[in-house]
Amino acid sequence: MNKLLKVALVLAVASMWARQAFAAHASQIGHMAIQVELSCTQGVSVDGTSYVSSYTVSSTGLASAYLVPGSSATVRNTSSCAAELWQLSVDTMTPANSTIVKGWTHHNDPLVAAGHANNAAGTACLINCPAADEYGFQALFASSSTAASYGTGGCPLASATDWDTNVSTIVVKDGYANNDAVTVTTGTANTYWNTQYTFTGQSVANGKPGPDNFSGAAGYMGPYVQATGVGQRALCARVTLPSTVSTDTNGQPEVIRLSIFAAGSL
Repeated sequence: MNKLLKVALVLAVASMWARQAFAAHASQIGHMAIQVELSCTQGVSVDGTSYVSSYTVSSTGLASAYLVPGSSATVRNTSSCAAELWQLSVDTMTPANSTIVKGWTHHNDPLVAAGHANNAAGTACLINCPAADEYGFQALFASSSTAASYGTGGCPLASATDWDTNVSTIVVKDGYANNDAVTVTTGTANTYWNTQYTFTGQSVANGKPGPDNFSGAAGYMGPYVQATGVGQRALCARVTLPSTVSTDTNGQPEVIRLSIFAAGSL
C-alpha cells in the first residue's frame, strides 16, 4: 500500500471516531440564539438642518444673468448606520407676503445643454436660455474640504465653464413640481453620480468631489465621518435668471428651493 493511501485511511477513521463522540455527548450541548433587529433610518441635512437653509442672491438686472450664492452649502448623511443615494429636485415657492399664486417656472434645459452659449464675459446666457418668468438651476457637489467661497479651490465661479462641461442642470421631469418639492421617483437622472452633479474640474488636492461609492456601490454616501469627510460634501449652485420678468411679485423676492432626498438602500 502506498503512503498516500495510508494517510487517506487514517483520516477517514479519525473522522468516523469524531462523529461517534459528538453523537454520544450531544445532550450536553446548549445553544443561545440571538435575533438582532436593526433600526437604521436614512437622513440628510443641509448646513446642519433637515428643513431649510436659506441663501440670498442679488441681481443688477442683467437679462439671463448667472447668480451664485456667496458660499457653498454643506450636505451631510445624518444616519448613524445607513448608506444612501442623494437625489435632487427644484421647485418655486410663492414669495413671502405675496398675493400671487405662483412665481417663476423652471426652465427644462437638457442635462447637457447642446447649443448652450454664454456672453463674452461668461456672466449671462445667450442660447437655450430661460424665457420670461423662467429660471434655470444647476448644482454641483464639491469636496468636503472645499473652501466656503466660490473660486480657486472651492465652487466654480458664476462665469466658469465647469457649469457647462459637467452635467449640472436639474431637469423638470425627475421630480419638479411648482410650489411643492416632490421625491424623485422616475429614473436616476437627478441622482448624484461620478458622472453628474460632480465638480470633476476640482483638484484632487482639495479632496474628493464625487460620491463615496460606499461599499463599492456607485453613488452611495456612507454615514458621516469627520476625520475622513465620508458622508459629507460641499454643494455649489447657480441660478440663471429669466430673459424678462413680470411685475406680479409685488416687490417680493422669488424663492427657489432645491431639495435633497436620501434614497436607496444597500
